[in-house]
Amino acid sequence: MRGIGAFVVYLTHFHDHFFPLISKSKHDENPEWAKSHSLPQWTKSTPVSIFYHGYFWVVVFFILSGFVLTLRFFKIRKHTCITGGTFRRYLRLMIPVWVTLSLYYFVLKMEFLNKGDVGSADNDFSRI
Repeated sequence: MRGIGAFVVYLTHFHDHFFPLISKSKHDENPEWAKSHSLPQWTKSTPVSIFYHGYFWVVVFFILSGFVLTLRFFKIRKHTCITGGTFRRYLRLMIPVWVTLSLYYFVLKMEFLNKGDVGSADNDFSRI
């Protein structure tokens, strides 16, 4: 279930980035276009929404992760399994973060982006 949850969260982020929510002004300008480019109404008010609702799966992922990560401690009752697991997990998760931040810093320092691109209203950096 954690894998399914992670995949649905990924799909939600992908969908939100490439198919952003339709703004009210866009909906008011052309309601037929907005209706044809959104999910059917019946999917929003039925349990089918669980299959594409990323926020629900974030909660499921964290609840299951908390249960799975503490299960070994409750089986063997040793504090070392919590501290050892925490340090191993920290290193495993932080190495990709540090690599990504280092690459981002390198790109900015080498000025691979045009100075006009950063902070302009027509790119994705303005949404951050």
